[in-house]
Amino acid sequence: MMFSNEKVALHTLAHSMVFSVLVFGLASCGGSGGSGGGGGGLSPSGTQIAVTFSGATPLAVANQIGSGSWTTASLQSGEVDFLVPEGTATYSLAYVCPTAQGMGPINNEVVIQATTQDATSYTLTCPSNPASTGTASGTVDASAIPGAASVQVFGDLGYGTSVTGISGAFSATMPSGTNDIAAVAYDSSNNLLAVKILPAQTVPLSGASIVFAAADEVSTEPITITGIPAGFNTTPAVSASYVTVNGTSFSVSNSAGTQYAVVAASDAQSGDYYSYSANDADVPTNQRIYVLQTTSTAAAVALALPAPMIYAAPTPAAFPSFNVAYSGFSGSASVADSAEIEWFNPSNTLNTLTVFATSAFQNGATTISIPDLTSVTGFLPTAASGSTVYWRASVVGGSYQSFLSTPSNASLASVITSNTFTEP
Repeated sequence: MMFSNEKVALHTLAHSMVFSVLVFGLASCGGSGGSGGGGGGLSPSGTQIAVTFSGATPLAVANQIGSGSWTTASLQSGEVDFLVPEGTATYSLAYVCPTAQGMGPINNEVVIQATTQDATSYTLTCPSNPASTGTASGTVDASAIPGAASVQVFGDLGYGTSVTGISGAFSATMPSGTNDIAAVAYDSSNNLLAVKILPAQTVPLSGASIVFAAADEVSTEPITITGIPAGFNTTPAVSASYVTVNGTSFSVSNSAGTQYAVVAASDAQSGDYYSYSANDADVPTNQRIYVLQTTSTAAAVALALPAPMIYAAPTPAAFPSFNVAYSGFSGSASVADSAEIEWFNPSNTLNTLTVFATSAFQNGATTISIPDLTSVTGFLPTAASGSTVYWRASVVGGSYQSFLSTPSNASLASVITSNTFTEP
């Protein structure tokens, strides 16, 4: 679920990027052991793991302690708690997310493989649809912005609308509840000129008045990319976005990808941040590289692409194993190996099965395997024999683990190789 930037087919890429970009830091820290006793007898001792799910509620959750059997896990009020007993360090947690708006039809299964050396309490996210939606309406006037040619209005979760011309009425469907409503004015080349944000508006909303002034005009900062490997595209795909504290986001990169717009201080809120990324590819070798950085303040940005990973294809199997030897992230605070397979079922629903194994779990190993959870209720069946299966092998390193939500001041990079095989 998370940034799977790989591409064998555009449809697969789109789903992989959305899912992967929605599940991407797990900070390392010591586990807390504990023991109890007295009265009714001794309690088991070990390390308690607490995992909270935000967004949508998973359709199924299971865990594995050490190399034991997979068992259904109890999900209570959006949280799974379980004990890793003394003498055992590793565990795995698997979950299946329901289909979210813009992602379907798709079934997403994710497996996290970690240890008690990793964080013992963290949050995972399943993409979610809003519980309800309402209408946000009003008027926009961007006539005070020189060169303005169009205006768009944005709310939470990507909802929004366009305004006819640079002044006039708007009416947009947005998630019910709190939205930061952002109006963005562009020139005729789609470069951002000004931003006006109405913070913390309650939807349904009517009669909103968004009037741009000179103080809403943006300044710019440069984005530079370094480390482009030989054989890769000389002009990587570059993007920059502004994300508000209440979840509204919009692009701030210019049409050339060499600069980004800085939102005026009068329109910024505490908790807002910028997100910058670059990705590149060597298509003949099916290699991709990716880098992400977030900052709470604006400044010149330099994104360094990682060295690529050379990888041979896995042996075709229902549950293949991957060798992902790569040392390029040895200095990163958080590193994980990842493997993914995707396939379409007969109803043309995309199935994705992604595994993340932290460096502590790997403990020097380079092999990562897709586990078989078909015997556990609610988890995906295998692809039909003869199906085309898309596979991805990657290593991700940075200041946080990629299967968790992106912090506001963070960095992440990944190296990816991908292709297809035929299901035996």
